[in-house]
Amino acid sequence: MIQPVFLFIEQGRALEASDAVIALARHLNGIARLAPALRFVPKPLRDAAYGLIARNRYRIFGKSKTCIAPTAEQRDRFVL
Repeated sequence: MIQPVFLFIEQGRALEASDAVIALARHLNGIARLAPALRFVPKPLRDAAYGLIARNRYRIFGKSKTCIAPTAEQRDRFVL
């Protein structure tokens, strides 16, 4: 089975898994802005925690019956 990959591209670099989450969190507000402090945790541990959360995301965060349709401005930010 092919595992989905979360990629975040910042300054021309493609980041994945916990590195992507940490980079993305720098652009968010609220408590998420604390996530960059996790970069001091060893990468194998961060990636293991990321994998655990990713595999259980619906149990942790719930599942919506509908998807948000991005606006034209937001659509330009996606790679298809």
